[in-house]
Amino acid sequence: MQPETATTVDDVQKAVCEYFGIRMSDLKGKKRNRSVTFPRMIAMYICRERLQESFPSIGDRFGGRDHSTVMHAVRKMANRIAEDDAEVLGPIDAVERKLGI
Repeated sequence: MQPETATTVDDVQKAVCEYFGIRMSDLKGKKRNRSVTFPRMIAMYICRERLQESFPSIGDRFGGRDHSTVMHAVRKMANRIAEDDAEVLGPIDAVERKLGI
């Protein structure tokens, strides 16, 4: 059964921040260290694949990033999922379960 309210980009961002223990300002900010970029790419992937958001709209919601940045993140996560990379599969599964999607 579907939840009463549809999952939003904000919901995904909050769940990813909670899972990885980072601040929303870091997720949307300009930091490029791995402790922030990896969760950001996971969140972008979930927004694209599960919420069917457009690349430009995801970029806007993640600090005004270019759509090509979002495309790169989604492609990179999809490739790692295809390789059964547990470092990617675990967090995505946990966040999606938390969101009920």
